[in-house]
Amino acid sequence: MSRILGIDPGLRLTGFGVIEQTGQKLAYVASGVIKSGEGSLPQRLGV
Repeated sequence: MSRILGIDPGLRLTGFGVIEQTGQKLAYVASGVIKSGEGSLPQRLGV
């Protein structure tokens, strides 16, 4: 069994998805969005 993580990077929103592979079978595990918050780019990145 393997778990595969896919990431769609972005500056304000980052999407992700996880699937599980067992042999030739693929199964959905989870997906979602991570929000970086408000403010300028340096503020959001913490620099």
